[in-house]
Amino acid sequence: MFSDQAMFINNLFIAAKVYFESKNVSVFNLEDFVRIIRFVVDKHMVSSLDVYEALSSTFKIGFRDVSGYLSLAWHLGVLALKRNSGSSGFVYIATRTAKELASLCTKLCSNQCLEMLRKLFLKWEPLRILLRFLSSRRKFDHRDIVGILGEEMEFWNSKLMTLGLPVKHKRGTAPRKPFNDFVVRKLFKPLLDELQLHGTTLEEKSYIIVKSREGEPIIAAGIAHIASTYRESVLITPFIDKYGVELIARALSLTPGPKYVKLIIRKPRSLEYLNKLKDKAREMGHEIEVLRSEKPLHAKIYGSRNEVLITSANLLRTSLLRNVEVSIDIRDYLYEVESILNDLAYSIQ
Repeated sequence: MFSDQAMFINNLFIAAKVYFESKNVSVFNLEDFVRIIRFVVDKHMVSSLDVYEALSSTFKIGFRDVSGYLSLAWHLGVLALKRNSGSSGFVYIATRTAKELASLCTKLCSNQCLEMLRKLFLKWEPLRILLRFLSSRRKFDHRDIVGILGEEMEFWNSKLMTLGLPVKHKRGTAPRKPFNDFVVRKLFKPLLDELQLHGTTLEEKSYIIVKSREGEPIIAAGIAHIASTYRESVLITPFIDKYGVELIARALSLTPGPKYVKLIIRKPRSLEYLNKLKDKAREMGHEIEVLRSEKPLHAKIYGSRNEVLITSANLLRTSLLRNVEVSIDIRDYLYEVESILNDLAYSIQ
């Protein structure tokens, strides 16, 4: 196994985004994808089971594939999500984007349809990683992808497993997904071919927008990335529970070298778990300073001088493992963000 200086997937946060955004997706067929979007637009609000029962017999789409397409459409921003009050699980809702896509893609080969689909898919982190990789190669070679990107994902997925995040594995062995043999052949190859994405040059951005939902704790990995990567970090959250404490402790164990973490929170009901965190960090050679605000604190910001995560998520199990949360990761204009962090740190004292 190689070091964490990977060429294409170079940090824990990006790796979590790649893994969880592709967690339920393993195949791609353009007709099936658009067919499902049209069905959601027609019905407005559906569950995975609704789609499967309506389309499976005619178009031979399995339930797992239906779930994958719906999950993919949510991550692309085509569908919205609502917890189903009548039973367990979620229902998907057609957005304006879904309606526009259904209207443009009455003919799949039309330029307008393909152009809209390309714009949507180029936001998807697993595809962005693959395109960066392919830009360094002369041709698509699935063995090359599995050998290099797959090994990188195996490395980072093992780190996500150390954090206790829900990475599916066999007997403790970290998976290479999404860059394993099956997914590369059945999902990425047809996706590149049908959307004519070979040779695409990506527009690089100084920020990353992330959505997180139940079973896909990408923001939890983002917070762990901040705490484990930088020598000094500031974690601002109104609320923290035992799970949040354990996440930070596990994050600090991922990388060598002393770390200083300033944790700014509202006054907690109990200091027991925070004191245990400070003791455990000290045993590992790290220092954690806890500042408790008597004043109202609503901001959720996790950052350093080099990177900051501004999010809706508290350091709570419900926020990080169950809720739909959003965040933006910024690596520019950081002098402005640092001033905000300083103001928050001093204003509570």
